Amino acid sequence: MKRFFLLVVLISLGFSSFSQKAWTVKTVPNTRLESNDIHVSDPDGYLSDEAEQRINASLCTIRDTADVFVVTLASVGNEEPKHFATELFNYWGIGDAATNNGVLLLFVEDQRALEFETGYGAELALTDARCEKIFTHTILPYFKAEDYENGLLAGVDAIVEVFQGSYQEPSNLMSTSGRSESGSGDEMSPWLTWLIVIIFVAIIVYAMFSKGGGSSSGSSSSSSGGWSSRSSGHSGGSFGGGHSGGGGYSGRW
Repeated sequence: MKRFFLLVVLISLGFSSFSQKAWTVKTVPNTRLESNDIHVSDPDGYLSDEAEQRINASLCTIRDTADVFVVTLASVGNEEPKHFATELFNYWGIGDAATNNGVLLLFVEDQRALEFETGYGAELALTDARCEKIFTHTILPYFKAEDYENGLLAGVDAIVEVFQGSYQEPSNLMSTSGRSESGSGDEMSPWLTWLIVIIFVAIIVYAMFSKGGGSSSGSSSSSSGGWSSRSSGHSGGSFGGGHSGGGGYSGRW
């Protein structure tokens, strides 16, 4: 009888170990379809309701400049997180099609990975080097303590600061490669930072005025999302047909 009971327990543990869902690009819940004010998809429950509300509120403040979306997943199976982030970014069309101002922050717990995926337009302000600094100096200390919620909150705050032009570059700190960053070629002076932000905003304004002439032919059923969907007949939301530029950063801990 004891052996039978032990066998049942082992079988139950075996099933529970396989019950962890490995998400695919097509099965990750696209919560943006519910509302254009949603910037988080957290199907495995890493974030509290309060944290989600805070992230949504913060990212809505920079929506005219960048469309940033956070996805937290327990597992993507054997998929490489960087490849998964690029595919998900393009499958959803994060950001605006004209300005490619989308940013995806993808958290994958079982591979201990955080991917920054950026569109070409967003890269003008959120450079690869800045992604690395945000991960290394802001997010990583929390993640090492397995405090994922506060790490993501701090990372989102830093990204918002980048697009608002108020981000303070870390100085005299060591990068993940072990060399001092205080005199590296990545550092940008404050005036250059503001210049990049101004150019980025100018590109967005130009695109908004230049694309007002007509609707896209043959794609209204699947790609009329993002900001333009607010004037459409449905009450939900969608992305704007953005495309990944392949940039960003892959953080591990």
